[in-house]
Amino acid sequence: MHDRMRIVTTFALVCGFFALFYYSHATNVARVMRDREAGVTMHS
Repeated sequence: MHDRMRIVTTFALVCGFFALFYYSHATNVARVMRDREAGVTMHS
């Protein structure tokens, strides 16, 4: 693999990882806020 393609592939994978992390985080925050407004409490 050429160096340029290696850099492009690595950059694309890093961007994809952060996009996936941001999406899952936003989904989780929305779920927590919805449960909090519904009065759901978590016991550990």
